[in-house]
Amino acid sequence: MKSARLLLFIALSSSTAGCERAGAAEGAAASASAAASAARRAEAAARFAKMTPADRLEAAKHACYVGPACEPGVTDALYEAGTDAERAAYRVVARPAFAEQYRALLESRGKQPDSVRAAEQQGTLLRVTGELCSGFFVKDFVASDAGARAKFLGFDHFECRSRALTAKAEL
Repeated sequence: MKSARLLLFIALSSSTAGCERAGAAEGAAASASAAASAARRAEAAARFAKMTPADRLEAAKHACYVGPACEPGVTDALYEAGTDAERAAYRVVARPAFAEQYRALLESRGKQPDSVRAAEQQGTLLRVTGELCSGFFVKDFVASDAGARAKFLGFDHFECRSRALTAKAEL
């Protein structure tokens, strides 16, 4: 009986040690990833600081805002390089780009929206149309990183319309 307990203790001890090593490896990988992200942001900040306002405006039109390949730190560096007036202009030109990128993200996840666009006079309403719409879809968007990025870009509402319903939320 004592030998069974000893074997159980040894097995549990080794599995715990393995978990601790795995946790340490994950922590180191996350730290390395954060350092690489900070380096890319710093490099982008230096590049954007050298640009003219017109060049930064053009960069805002083509920046990556939503999706697995996008790094918020890079677009944050773009916005930090401009004045308040420039940032307002960047947001106006970025909203249609965000809508198009969000459509591509939905399609990459197997969702098929009929349309995704910046609506209203200043493009401050992000509207998705199609059968994928539901109250849950709207709540999920509002709570997501994409929802936070949309709010950063000046969208103030998110709306999803289908034949069955229209669901809308404030960002």
